[in-house]
Amino acid sequence: MWGDGRLCFGGDYNPEQWSPQVWREDVALMRQARVNLVTVGVFAWSRLEPVPGRYAFDW
Repeated sequence: MWGDGRLCFGGDYNPEQWSPQVWREDVALMRQARVNLVTVGVFAWSRLEPVPGRYAFDW
């Protein structure tokens, strides 16, 4: 719950598993469903560190 008593509604989203063309539609569907909390990139380490010691946060 949020501090004001609202229930958190959402889930885990892994954009690295989908093409960027799908992301906008996914976000629109989340908004339509009134999602208010999303965990992003939990399994995205291969995108965050494509080469050992080199980090990319732009995806």
